[in-house]
This record gives sequence, structure tokens and C-alpha cells, in this order.
Amino acid sequence: MNYLIVTPDGVGSTFLQRAMTLLLVLDGRDVVNTHEITNGLIVENGKILRPSKTNYEQNAHEIINILKNYSSPYMVSRLAKYHLDNRNDQEFSVKILDFIREYYGNIVLCKRKNIFEYALSWGLRQNSGHLNVFSLKQKKEVRKKSNIDIVFFKKKLVDYKNYIAWADDLFPKAKSIYYEDLVDNPEKIINDLDIHTHSFEKHFGFTLRNYIHLEYDLHEQHINKTRNIDNMINDIRKIAKVKSYLNNLVKNKIMPAGTMPIKNTSLALKKQIVLNYDQCAKSYQEFCRNNNWADRTIMEFDFWGGKFI
Repeated sequence: MNYLIVTPDGVGSTFLQRAMTLLLVLDGRDVVNTHEITNGLIVENGKILRPSKTNYEQNAHEIINILKNYSSPYMVSRLAKYHLDNRNDQEFSVKILDFIREYYGNIVLCKRKNIFEYALSWGLRQNSGHLNVFSLKQKKEVRKKSNIDIVFFKKKLVDYKNYIAWADDLFPKAKSIYYEDLVDNPEKIINDLDIHTHSFEKHFGFTLRNYIHLEYDLHEQHINKTRNIDNMINDIRKIAKVKSYLNNLVKNKIMPAGTMPIKNTSLALKKQIVLNYDQCAKSYQEFCRNNNWADRTIMEFDFWGGKFI
């Protein structure tokens, strides 16, 4: 069974595909995570792997042959629109997209409800240089107060608009998953993909949702010094047990390096660290006036905290 996660990036796709991979392994499935399929693939000991560097020289025929000849019973892959945009090769895009629609039986479109927060996240990514956060050090770097490049912010709004039009047109039968729903109830979202999530709790003693929120809370408590380290030991051990398992999947070439990313920043925190937050908000409101499908009524609803800020 093959799963393809389609993304503009910054919508929880990395977490989703790697959580899916982990759960399939815990359920006893023979699975491999290829990560991105359009920026080059390699084969090592009969397994499809992500190369250490982006390889746009690899053509569609080579990629398709690798996927066909070295597939596993379960495969989780990603397709990011910006890689196709970077290639700027119409022939490649047509061939690979035709293949994808036939080869992947389960296609998921990753989306965001709060597009304002999506663009803010991209602005912080640009400033910190971290597309995803995997460590306390990276999390601290993302949290530094800064101005977001407003031109870049506006570009990411347009990029998301173009992604939605592109993805819905190419994959009309695909299932849409919203980031906000994924972090709030990952069990339901992933169970709906016919992947059992009970194996996580059975193996680790707490739920996947508990894991997401506990890991975020531990980092925040450490950074803000709101909890004594001695009182955090048991929770740290719980997270460390999951991390150790994930690291073994990376070591065994089942999952790409980096494992599952940590929740980055809540909208409430973004409002504190983005120095030109109000300017960004005005730009988003202007975007909404020109794009009536964009919802500005939720632009200041913090889905992580469950309230308006």
C-alpha cells in the first residue's frame, strides 16, 4: 500500500509522513519512507532512500524505475510542489504526475486552516534557517524576536493560494488533512488513513497526541524556566523512549534523518516574537479582501491553545 503526502511545506507534512511510518512499523508492517520523490532518489541494499543532496538532474524515468523496482509492501512518500517549481521542467512534471496518480493508492493533500499563521511560520523559518525544528537549540533560535520580511510574507500567501488550486485540480479524489486537526487529534486523522494508532500507546504507554503536546510543553517549560528540571525527569524519559525508537528507524534506513519534528511555535508565541506582527496582519487582511475564500475570522484563533489571542 502506497501513501503520497502532497504539500507546500509548512503544513505538518513532515510530521504526518513520519508518524505514519512509525505507526506502520509498530503495527508490524514492512515499510519504507522515501521522503521527497522529485528531488532525487537512491537505492541502498535494496531500499529506496533520500540522497544527501538535492538532485534535480535525475529524470522522471529514473525516479519511476526506482519506485517500481524497489518498492516495499508499504511506502510513504512526499511530493512538494516547490520542487516541481524549482525544476521548471514541464515534461518531467507531466510524466511524474501521471505516474503518481496511478501508483499511489492513497494520496493526501496537506493544508492549513489558518493561512495567516502559515505565512508567519514561513517568515520565522526564513529568519532562523530551520524548515523544521528537531532540537532545543533550534527551537531557541526560532523563538528569537525579529521582523518578518513582509515581501516574503506576502509571497507565501500567494504560494499557498497557488498550491491549493494546483493540488485540488490535479488530485480531485485525494483526502485533505488540515494541520490544525492533525495536531489536535492525530489518532483520528491517521486512523482514517487505515493506519492503526493504538500501537503507539501500546508500545510507549501514552498516546501520539500526548506525545506531541508533552514534547512541546517540556521545551517551553525548560526555556521559560517554569518547571524544575527534577520534576520533568519522568516526562523526559517518556519522550526519550520514543526518540530512541525513531533514531533506530533512521539507523535502519526506514525513516529519513531528523525523525519527527517538534511543534514549533503557537500563534500566541508568534504574536510575541514577530516584531512587525501588526503589519503582517494588515497584509493578510488585504489578501483576504482580494481572495474571498481565505478566512480572516480565524486569523487570530490559536488552534494550539484553543482560543483567540
